[in-house]
This record gives sequence, structure tokens and C-alpha cells, in this order.
Amino acid sequence: YITIQESDYSEYEFAPGVGKLYEYKKIIFKIGLELPFNYTISRHDYNKIEEYDVNGNIKNTIIGNYDEPKYFHIGLYMFTSVYYNFWKSFSAGFELSNGFLYGYSKGTITKEYEYYNAAGQLTDTETINDEVDNKLFNTSFLYTSIGLVYRL
Repeated sequence: YITIQESDYSEYEFAPGVGKLYEYKKIIFKIGLELPFNYTISRHDYNKIEEYDVNGNIKNTIIGNYDEPKYFHIGLYMFTSVYYNFWKSFSAGFELSNGFLYGYSKGTITKEYEYYNAAGQLTDTETINDEVDNKLFNTSFLYTSIGLVYRL
């Protein structure tokens, strides 16, 4: 099997926070809290799966398109970061965060499948619509990120 997957989505994210900054020579330490908000407007996934026989010829192909409803989440994260001031107001470093996240999604997930034979001819189609009303609560532990910071 060979699988090709592409995703396309539009989202807005905003994360106000408060924290404390400590500096020692060129090293900058930060600790704080963030309140991230995320709103995904649309999401589309494309999948193509090709199945081959023992001679390397395509036996069949399945193409799937998935559209998902809007998604919203809000959370609370605690973070600790260490940065090195390498030039003027520029710093590079990493951050560790731990947090809690609540997410909500309601709407229709649409899955469309197209089935092709070895000659590349469309043999069947299928559409599945699933109504969802998802609420989730999850945690993030030791989420690591790297960053480049410019301070005014």
C-alpha cells in the first residue's frame, strides 16, 4: 500500500498570558500562565490509497475526502522557558508547558470515497455523513517548543 495524505484547514489562535521574567547575563528565564483560545473554521483532509499486486501493478485505488465541522478549544497552560540573548534584542530558546484543554465540536463530518479499479476506472462511490457533538477534556504534559524572540 501507498498512502498520500493532505490536510487543509483555517484556524485562529490567540493566547494571552502573564508571567515573570528573570535575566542573568545573556540568559533569560520565564515562567507564567497562558490562556489559549483556538477556533478552527474549516478542515479538509484528502487521502489516496493505492494497493499493488506482487508485480508492482496497481490493483485498486481509494480516494477519500473528509470535511469536518468547526472546532473550538480553550485551555490553561503553565510554562517555563529558557532563552539565550544571542544578538541585541534577539533570543532563541525552548519552552516546556503543562496544561489542560477543553474542546468542543458540533456539526457534520462528511466522508466521500471514490473506488477505482486497476485500469483507473471509477467503480463505486460512497458518501457517509456523521453528526457529531464532541466535548473533550485533555491534558498536555511537558509539551516542548522552540522559539525565536525579539524584545522591544
